Amino acid sequence: MKHISLKILALGFLLFTGWRCTNDPAPPPANDADALPPIEEDYESSPVKWGYINRLGEWVISPRFDDCRNFREGLAVVRIEGKWGYINSKGKLVVPANYQAAWDFSEGLARVKVFNQGMGFINTKGQMAIQPLWEAASDFSDGMARIQCGELYGYINALGDVLIPCQFDRAENFKEGHAVAKLGKKWGLIDRNGHWVIPAQYEKFEPASDSLYRVRKDSLYGFLDLAGYPAIPFQFANARDFKEGLAPVQEAGQWGLIDKKAEFVVPPQYEELYYGGFHRWVVFQDGRFGCIDPEGTLIAPLEYEQLFEFSEGRAPYQKDLLWGFLDTLGVPVTPAQYGLVWAFREGLARAGFYEGIGFIDPEGQVAIPPRFLDVRDFSEGMARAQTQ
Repeated sequence: MKHISLKILALGFLLFTGWRCTNDPAPPPANDADALPPIEEDYESSPVKWGYINRLGEWVISPRFDDCRNFREGLAVVRIEGKWGYINSKGKLVVPANYQAAWDFSEGLARVKVFNQGMGFINTKGQMAIQPLWEAASDFSDGMARIQCGELYGYINALGDVLIPCQFDRAENFKEGHAVAKLGKKWGLIDRNGHWVIPAQYEKFEPASDSLYRVRKDSLYGFLDLAGYPAIPFQFANARDFKEGLAPVQEAGQWGLIDKKAEFVVPPQYEELYYGGFHRWVVFQDGRFGCIDPEGTLIAPLEYEQLFEFSEGRAPYQKDLLWGFLDTLGVPVTPAQYGLVWAFREGLARAGFYEGIGFIDPEGQVAIPPRFLDVRDFSEGMARAQTQ
């Protein structure tokens, strides 16, 4: 198998796929309604179809859909011309393609947009479980789904009952019985009854991470405990969430790591610093990326043009315009030889070869040759792919 060897090919690959080493497009922010697709008449049948392959690269669902999404909870969204429905793992259309828009299943329910109506939810049998009454809604999380009524937000339960009427200016999904919400220009935390557990008095309020809330007040960041009491004073120009007992904070334009006593474990010295997973922290200085351990020891040298988070023990890196993977010891598993790479999912990662996109295993061996026009990450044992 021939890898991309010329930097001009790598540059072309990046221009074609986008500059970032991302996976499938991320969902929009939780506060924003999902963009709806165009009306049915604006679609045309795609001349190149999508289907699904297994880990051997074999077609398990033949390419016959105009568009499709990853499998979630045993079902996948597919488009047939201008309508959306759902298939099962055998490729059978179990929910007819009758919807203007459809989203993945979450907690046994999936959002759908009904033509000339609003947004509701169906169950795995395709039955309308919650009537399409809402201008917009989010996926179910922790037994609740956010709904939108005009400019305000509230919440329903899995029966479609309005548990918290639309009253918030912004709102996030529920997690472990609480949700971040905004009233006027201030953020706080509510419970399942819509009562303020932590009053809306903060300029920024992030969901709990490592048992602490990251908040901003008077333009400075600090941290609250789960009861809403100050755990770390408001003293930092910028901060990120705690992970594994440490949090990146910024002082005088430089980033370091503090512990839960607000003491610096890694002094402020980097232009950028964020959690990379697997007890590693990605750092940036003088135009190059590397990574450190929790004590601040440099594990991967500051020599990479890009370095992304670890997934399944591997981190994508860029060097001399080409891409490869590092292990958690900072050792390259592959040389920089691909036009682009994506994070590992279910033991395989997409990589850009001279011939197109294929898959490699954690040791850098070719698992599925690049013989598809387009292919996406594996989910529930299958990857959606497009024929040549």
